[in-house]
Amino acid sequence: MASELIEDWLARQPTLLPMHERFLEYALHSYEEFARDTGQDEESRAGVAEANKRVGFIHQLLTRMKDVETAFERSRVLYAALAADFPRALPYRHGLAEAQRHLGHLQTVMSHTREAETNLGDALVTYRGLVADDPDAPKYRCGLVMALNQHGILLKNLKRFPESEKVYDEAVAIGRNLTADHPKEPEYHDQLANTHLNRGVLFETARRPDDAVTAGRLAAEMYERLAGTYPGNPRYRDQLASPPPETRSGSRSVHRTSGTWPACRRIRLSP
Repeated sequence: MASELIEDWLARQPTLLPMHERFLEYALHSYEEFARDTGQDEESRAGVAEANKRVGFIHQLLTRMKDVETAFERSRVLYAALAADFPRALPYRHGLAEAQRHLGHLQTVMSHTREAETNLGDALVTYRGLVADDPDAPKYRCGLVMALNQHGILLKNLKRFPESEKVYDEAVAIGRNLTADHPKEPEYHDQLANTHLNRGVLFETARRPDDAVTAGRLAAEMYERLAGTYPGNPRYRDQLASPPPETRSGSRSVHRTSGTWPACRRIRLSP
């Protein structure tokens, strides 16, 4: 658990220092050792599936993209088998949904569009099933919002603008309900703000500048509220002070340029 917390912290750093890379290499070795476990009992299989996911995340931080794809695919296959063998165990279906989503987004970034559309479509089906079976679990709705965003990005890149807009509209509706049900959970507000921003980039790409600015302003206003409510978390101010989220090399990287985000930043934050 401590290792995962450090890895997650490193994922938020703008630059990895040599000491960070050394830690990641050490953690990678440990996870790869665990991922080679050949035990066939349920606990061992679940541990190996999760270990492959962590291997993928570490390779992603180290920008070894082909290794990322291999690890996420292994995790997807393993979680799919667990979900088939234990269909009532929602954590395995959740692990499958996460693996499908991470793999599909990575393939979008790598321009493997056919594979990306398959995996993101499968992720949406899996998440929808989880939400139907346990509507009171917010993490499943949050995951669905993230998968919808990533699917919307892919459809935008393919110039399937009406489909992308429909996907984002669903993400906004779910995100608004989620933030209304859990008003003190910043992650859900962050996801909704990101959805507004993604809609803005879609509208800009589709040459709908007025709609783009409206969506961008919604995103900026949400980040302003988050920055005011959580002043100890620099992320929300950074969102307004940095390039558009989808121009970065992290989990939201696809769109290359945007005039929407500069329009958002013109809404000034309080000092």
